[in-house]
Amino acid sequence: MSNTGVNPHCQPCEKREHWIELLIRDEHNQPFNDVKGTLIDATQKAHPISLGEQPILVKDIAPGPVEIKLDLGDWLREAQDSQHAVNPDSDPVKDFSATYTGYNGGEVIYHEATTGDLTELPQYEPTDLPENRVTLPERHQKGAADKIKLVTDKTYILKVRAYKFITLRFGVFFDGTANNTYSALWGKQQFDRYYNTWKANYDTECEILAKQTGLDSSSIKPTQLPDSCFAYPEGVEGSTANEVTNVYKLYDRYKDRKLLSDSVFVLSEYITGIGTGNSKDIAPAGESTYGQATGTGDYGIRSKAIYASNQIKNSLKDAKEIITNHDEKIDGINKIQFDIFGFSRGAAAARHFINYVLKENKKGVYQDSPFVRGFKRACFHANLPIAFDFDWLESDHDKACMEITFAGLFDTVASVIDGLDTMDFSTHNTKHGLVELWIDPKRVRRAVHLTAHPDTEYRYDFSLNHLNNVALGELVSAEQRSKAEPPVTHFHEFVVPGSHSDIGGGYKSRLSYDHRDYLLPALEKVLVKSIRKSYSFSLGKKEKVKNEVVKLLDEYKEKDKKVGWRDEDYIIETKERIGKDSGQITGKLYIKRQVEGELSRLYLRIMYGLAEFYGVPVHDDDGIIWTQAESKLYTVSPINELGNSSFEFVELNNKALELSKCGDVSSLSSILESEALVKTLAYANLIHHSSKDSLGFRPHWDEESNCYRRASFVCTKEI
Repeated sequence: MSNTGVNPHCQPCEKREHWIELLIRDEHNQPFNDVKGTLIDATQKAHPISLGEQPILVKDIAPGPVEIKLDLGDWLREAQDSQHAVNPDSDPVKDFSATYTGYNGGEVIYHEATTGDLTELPQYEPTDLPENRVTLPERHQKGAADKIKLVTDKTYILKVRAYKFITLRFGVFFDGTANNTYSALWGKQQFDRYYNTWKANYDTECEILAKQTGLDSSSIKPTQLPDSCFAYPEGVEGSTANEVTNVYKLYDRYKDRKLLSDSVFVLSEYITGIGTGNSKDIAPAGESTYGQATGTGDYGIRSKAIYASNQIKNSLKDAKEIITNHDEKIDGINKIQFDIFGFSRGAAAARHFINYVLKENKKGVYQDSPFVRGFKRACFHANLPIAFDFDWLESDHDKACMEITFAGLFDTVASVIDGLDTMDFSTHNTKHGLVELWIDPKRVRRAVHLTAHPDTEYRYDFSLNHLNNVALGELVSAEQRSKAEPPVTHFHEFVVPGSHSDIGGGYKSRLSYDHRDYLLPALEKVLVKSIRKSYSFSLGKKEKVKNEVVKLLDEYKEKDKKVGWRDEDYIIETKERIGKDSGQITGKLYIKRQVEGELSRLYLRIMYGLAEFYGVPVHDDDGIIWTQAESKLYTVSPINELGNSSFEFVELNNKALELSKCGDVSSLSSILESEALVKTLAYANLIHHSSKDSLGFRPHWDEESNCYRRASFVCTKEI
């Protein structure tokens, strides 16, 4: 006799007087519903069955072994549903089976089963890609639990092993043009070593100036200092001359490679800035002048988005190992979430990345998109299964399997020159090549965009790309407003005082250094305007031409001062070049001053606080990092007296952080978008003068406003 009680040498009896009773339950002794299938008896006759609250009782069947084949799709969909969760504390199904009275008072047998025991997987051709095949995690494959053999005239109570899926939550951080943390850290090392050399030169120059002017050496102003006091250490230029930006600081506060509350695993990726290489070595970055100028190429906006996608896929093997070490019973993933941050062209890359992740192909079949194909393949090779009913397209908040939970953007400037693909040779227009900036309000749960005030950032080639679906007011023309989509409550765009890198970071702060008397990081010398005029010796107009040059520069200064820059910080220098029969006067208007680099830390607090409020897994060590001296990249210093007025910069930072952590967008807007605050911060020398008389940095004169003012462009969905 076989272990089923049937003689293996006998043919199944055609006498159909037998029965079988089945109760199929989850780990909480709850039924599975609306799953149909067939019960196949020993003569291979199929009997329709359906899972539900009532026991399955099939009568009039041939004696012998019985097999169950549930509809694969419906069965996996139901078995993997979150309502049928793991029960780690008890076994109510086993307890129930001990007291259950079977049909006709027959024997009741309890088994632990798997989903694989009760269905049949498809047969595949060798050419079918493995990542596209329906497979089951090892714990749920046929025979992975009890060895189940069903025979007639018995009652079976089957407890189906529950699935334990987790959410993968990725933080992706795109740095700005020429912003590269590893390069900046190398530059910081050079600055640290340079302190003694700089300080000796600075003290000497101040003593010389004190003797010449009769002033105390501590009263010497930056406008009086020679260029040697403004000179950076040798080799510090480009990305090495910047400080770490807000993007990296937020990346540093994002929880990484941690399993939160047994259900969410977080990973993060920092992507170096546009136009800089992808190496993580603390060294000067490989830089692409072409990429920094155009936003395209190997280190361009789109390339960085694709690189980020590849990094995410490459991280899945590490994720699997960490997850398994924590809990080997985790079966795979049933949700993917993204928190995306970016600054400048990095903000453009962040927005493009969102589209790359969410994009449908032209046929509308999302699974065929490049991101999903690659992600599924990476999950397969990492042995990290994706839930069967994973819907890549669902936008409903409660049902979505993949979503952008938060987009934190600092001053988006796409500034794309794309002559090859779109014949666009200007950065100052609504075109941005093949970069996609519109983000779907139905798929992006929260978006925050901090943008520089048009009176404090007004470079021609740094036009702002607004977030879509936000109120724009008078920031754009009526014609542009007519094209804009209506605002949505979960997208927020702030207009805040500061230049581009005062918003996203990159300007140096003295607080990052050990010596508070190290002024070099805070010294700014900017060529505001250069004018050149020639004169003839025979006409004797040298002084007249020189006076004309100075007058023109004075007029230019008055235009430039409208923002609130201090008059005392400007100087005019003239030089004469003499030829055979004529001469040339070159006049240069500079702004030379000490600018503290902490303004970006105000906006760091706002973005951090709002991210925390909206559930992004960031941490600030219970608030300690904002105040402790060791947190050199996060603290701010008092700036109290401004002429006859008092301005508490630390208090402003504290208030902004408090409001942000409470999600009080309305109060934040009232404080930050005050015109008085623009003037106050400019006069306090907290706003950098970003425009200068050089290629790519020239200011934009707005004829309608009769002042220097930033251009900005509405964002619309491209069909």
